[in-house]
Amino acid sequence: MTGCSAPAAAPCFTPRAGCRTVKPVKRSWPLVLTVVLGLPSLTTGFVLDDWMQRAVARGQLTFTGPLELFSFGSGRAEDLAPLIHRGPFPWFTQPDLKLRFLRPLSSALIWFDTTVFGDAGVPQHLHSLAWALAMTAVAMALYRKLLAPPVVVLAGVFFALDDARVLPTMWLANRNALVASTFSLLALGLHLEWRSGRSRWFAVGAVVSAAVGLLAGETAVACLAYVAAYELFGRVEPWRERLVALVPMAALLAAYVVVYKLTACGARGSATYIDPASEPLEFLAQAPVRLLGSIGAQTFGLPDLWLTLPALRVVLIVAGVVAVPVWWLAWRRWAPVDAAQRRTLRWLALGAVGSVLPTLATFPAARLMTAAALGLGAVVAVFVEGARREIGARRFAGTVWLVGCFGVSAALAWGLMPVAFRTVGERTRSAVSALNLSGGERVVVVSSTEFAAAMYGVPVLLEERRPEPTSWHVWSMAQKALEVTRVTERQVELRVVDGVMLESVFEQNFRSPANPVREGDAVALDGQRLTVVEARGGFPVRLRVDLELAAEAFTFVWWNGEGLERLELPPVGQQRVLPRTPTVFERLLTGA
Repeated sequence: MTGCSAPAAAPCFTPRAGCRTVKPVKRSWPLVLTVVLGLPSLTTGFVLDDWMQRAVARGQLTFTGPLELFSFGSGRAEDLAPLIHRGPFPWFTQPDLKLRFLRPLSSALIWFDTTVFGDAGVPQHLHSLAWALAMTAVAMALYRKLLAPPVVVLAGVFFALDDARVLPTMWLANRNALVASTFSLLALGLHLEWRSGRSRWFAVGAVVSAAVGLLAGETAVACLAYVAAYELFGRVEPWRERLVALVPMAALLAAYVVVYKLTACGARGSATYIDPASEPLEFLAQAPVRLLGSIGAQTFGLPDLWLTLPALRVVLIVAGVVAVPVWWLAWRRWAPVDAAQRRTLRWLALGAVGSVLPTLATFPAARLMTAAALGLGAVVAVFVEGARREIGARRFAGTVWLVGCFGVSAALAWGLMPVAFRTVGERTRSAVSALNLSGGERVVVVSSTEFAAAMYGVPVLLEERRPEPTSWHVWSMAQKALEVTRVTERQVELRVVDGVMLESVFEQNFRSPANPVREGDAVALDGQRLTVVEARGGFPVRLRVDLELAAEAFTFVWWNGEGLERLELPPVGQQRVLPRTPTVFERLLTGA
């Protein structure tokens, strides 16, 4: 697969002076960079969904199976009822919530790691790093086939640097993106070989490889956007021939959708994940804003502000609006003059944009751009070469933008994210362990701005091999202060100070604003009954909790900004305000 051998219908970037050979040592730079960048991930351990999935793999949790580790809500009220009654799902969870993803291959790999390596985290992270290396190797093979030798290595370097791969590399639960992308990009390479005149067995291999990728995760759907972009914008034959060439992949995707629905996979009732098939209007309403947010973050090297700092979402949207003319001007100035070269870069760019569309089913995040990295790496490398040939201000501005946003900013993410992720994991484990639970307690998290400590208490206890509580409930995860009033010995009222509940991404993961909470709604929990007394626009403001047991039968805790702290309810007739405290991530941002 060399940059000098592609036929006219699938042109490479052939430089005017002829092809030049890329030294083997230089070819290995992206692979070496992938390993070097991934080394810090070896110490991140197990975090968030890892705890839950490992507990299922060990048989400690049984609400899902070892090949369905990405099923967080079946969509059946009878299945969710016990998880709400005893926890850890919060009281406001949509009763028929569905968060169920078809990833049997990725589930099997996690089960294998847990079974073989147990509590040893390093070999499991080495496993993820191996997939990251394989993905880079496949991308480099594609670049060598499609790009001119002078930019092959540079494209590979930007691909390896792309911060979209940081979280999938260091978070075991997100490894599925690497596995799915590796097989899907391999499918693209086999498809290109078939369309270059090779045996039809390459077409069969492409479909098989794509099918394996789909079994690993939905990211494979995003990667296959490149196959469509290649046929629609990279070939020059009659339309009928190009559409016929798309039939095998189209048939595979159609079969995948049927299987997805037959196995009851998809999303419903959550604002975080929106199923385009079952919630098309909601998806179309959210897609433009999410698309602008994704484009803005990628174009200007912005961090994941959508999730971590919701108040700054407008920055991402504005950045997305600005990004459109920026890319248009860059294309006019630095895109190849040669028609064949231009056509190749165009379909790679459009494939990258197309790969973003399936990701709009959830909120913008760098980890969702794994598939887009292939096209983006090629475009940025070619543009860097174009900017380098400029003089004066254009050369300076172009180099600063491209190298700064797609090189320096990405490198910082590789250095900082493992530290942040490891810190979140360690602080969550220490917060839960510090409660020194002896087993059988009814734990109530009265108020917690920190999502991880509030929601992952039971999986953390199982990970630590500590006794499991009878129940674990969360009353409030509002990002506001909470006023707690003791009405009687067994009745407590909660009021959000200057705000409402269910506004944060984490809360809306369990219930979409499209399913409003109404005054009078009541939920029976283990040893208690919670009633919504006041709601504003479908968002709870004031709750009443009737305890069916004496207060001493419960272990009340709250997030004090440092960890989970045991809490005494105020005396009857009195109240206490629990202030809004910073999350672990907010403390990291401020250096605390």
